[in-house]
Amino acid sequence: MKKKIKNYNWLLLMLIVMAIVFYFWPAPESKQKLYDLEKTGSGIIVDYSRTANQLHKAVDSAIKKHNFQVLDVKNFVRQVPRQSVEGVIRWHTRNLNIPITNQVSVSHFEQSLRHELKNEYPGELLSINHDFYNGQPVTRFDIGFKDVLDKDTVTIITDRIYITAKKSLAPDSSVLPNDQQGIKRAKMAIVIDDFGYSKEPIELFAAIDRPVTFSVLPARPFSHIAAIDALRAGKEVMLHLPMEPLDRKAQSEKVTIETDMTAAEIRKIVTQHINAVPGIKGINNHQGSRATGDERVMREVLKIIKEKDYFFVDSHTHSSTVAFDIAQIMKVRTGINEVFLDNQADVEYIKRKIEQGIQLALEQQTVIVIGHARATTAEAIVQMIPRLDEAGVELVYASEIVK
Repeated sequence: MKKKIKNYNWLLLMLIVMAIVFYFWPAPESKQKLYDLEKTGSGIIVDYSRTANQLHKAVDSAIKKHNFQVLDVKNFVRQVPRQSVEGVIRWHTRNLNIPITNQVSVSHFEQSLRHELKNEYPGELLSINHDFYNGQPVTRFDIGFKDVLDKDTVTIITDRIYITAKKSLAPDSSVLPNDQQGIKRAKMAIVIDDFGYSKEPIELFAAIDRPVTFSVLPARPFSHIAAIDALRAGKEVMLHLPMEPLDRKAQSEKVTIETDMTAAEIRKIVTQHINAVPGIKGINNHQGSRATGDERVMREVLKIIKEKDYFFVDSHTHSSTVAFDIAQIMKVRTGINEVFLDNQADVEYIKRKIEQGIQLALEQQTVIVIGHARATTAEAIVQMIPRLDEAGVELVYASEIVK
């Protein structure tokens, strides 16, 4: 009997040891790491470009198998703010225009694409949509992947394939015949933020012989001059409304809409700022990554905008914004920024960003982009006017695009 109990004790001891080893044994990686990290002074960059390039190769392989001609390729580096921490998400993305003659070929291509992506973790064909490309109806394939980052699900689109019926293909705007150049096929509104800090940029932008929307900060040394000079030059003026950023230490304006304010306090400040800038037709947010993500705050702000019959442009400073959606629900004329032009104060960089805006305008018919009151931004816009004319993209005021 004692021997039997002793055997049971040994068995129990072995089970305990095995349980401890199993508990502390490192778990195998459930999936490969999809991104690379880069630390900067303003946070951490989560870079998915490596994974995006792998998916580009899978897409190219499917195209090659069918001997399809790629009529047009546009490459972009996308960068969006992270949702819950400081930093950005970055990846490489492409737009491809492919002429395919019949629906059978489209179906075969779809099957081949799914097969190639299945072999290239984590790629997938995310959606198939009806869209327009260069003014022509197309079928759009969105290719990419989803990942979980800090408990938030992020969707990364690496390739957009625009499939056009071969007989109705529109030529690339960069090679249009002379007799077709100058035909306006899309509209772009350039909003220039942060007027009021200094006097020098006012004259530069007022002198641009195309529509440029001035967005003027309230209660700054040159705010009133900026608004008056813009109106004299025939430009459209907006209020650049200070709103609470994610990091309150980064808040640049003393009198700012903050998320802990009451409805009465919000109304008082918005009204005060509206009265400080003459001749405004609309409003967009200055900073505001925290405030534009707060539905209650945005409803209070938009209520006043609607009463005044102004329009609202969501500056889109953060991916968590609800401002654009709430404005649409409240039937406020609204639009959303799709490209920040001058995160780098370099003329060539800004010109590349304007080109990105041109391509978005051609694909979507309209686009709103935002720059800042800097000499390099004014210079880049002037240099890109011939390119805008060549592409058939008309510069208009923000009020002509909001819906």
